[in-house]
Amino acid sequence: MKNKKVLGLDLGVSSIGWALVELNEETNKNKIIALGSRVIPLMPDEKDQFEKGNAQTKNRERTQQRTARKTNYRYKLRREYLAEVLQKNNFFITKKR
Repeated sequence: MKNKKVLGLDLGVSSIGWALVELNEETNKNKIIALGSRVIPLMPDEKDQFEKGNAQTKNRERTQQRTARKTNYRYKLRREYLAEVLQKNNFFITKKR
């Protein structure tokens, strides 16, 4: 008798649902072992924004700051690489202090 267990997940904007199901391949009789859900409550201001169509996550500000750091880091890398190439081709001379 072959039994297979499957975990199903439903990841939503403000909730997570799950179910653990046992599948019997020989008899095609399946049964639910366990299931549940977790609702992530929205703050009143987040709910208002969501209802207006402006869905915002709790990590939005953190993500924006991380993106700004990455952008700045890449900008500096490009400038360093450009200066290096220009120096090798005698187009850019740095002053030594």
